[in-house]
Amino acid sequence: MGSAGIAVDGCKFVAAFDCTLSHFSAGRQAVLSSDFAIARFCFLARLLLVHGHWCYYRLGTMVLYNFYKNAIFVFQLFWFIFYNGFTTQSAIDQFNLLLFSLGFTSVPTVIYGIFEQDASAKSLSIYPQLYKQVELRLTYYIEIQGCILLIVVIVGVLAFTIQRELKVVSTSVPSSGG
Repeated sequence: MGSAGIAVDGCKFVAAFDCTLSHFSAGRQAVLSSDFAIARFCFLARLLLVHGHWCYYRLGTMVLYNFYKNAIFVFQLFWFIFYNGFTTQSAIDQFNLLLFSLGFTSVPTVIYGIFEQDASAKSLSIYPQLYKQVELRLTYYIEIQGCILLIVVIVGVLAFTIQRELKVVSTSVPSSGG
């Protein structure tokens, strides 16, 4: 379990916690050693309520997204093994694997991290109980993991079938040699 602290007196205190917040009056070394530094403690409420809520929501959602994405990828390879008779043939070439990693891992994460705000900063400041709603929503998502796993198996079969049919079509096109 992680721990958090507010650095006020020295770097030994800062090193004892997983996530630290430092005030500029604590000294330069404490500020440089901490994860977050603020000029005044009046910014602390906004940092925790608004940015903490957004960060918690984004991280929880992206964990579920990456689980879903990786499970589909693994099930696609799983079905390919049975189709291919347990040989060592590669199911996906290196270029398509690179495109998959870039297109479904990097780009969505960056776009989601920049633009996703489930509630406005003003409403999060006025209603701090919205922070608890994120936890309840993510708990609901975790409770329906069985349904998500069934969907992953179905989508994995579809992805495998589509990939197999595309390879059959691309290899059956006659070449125009003369």
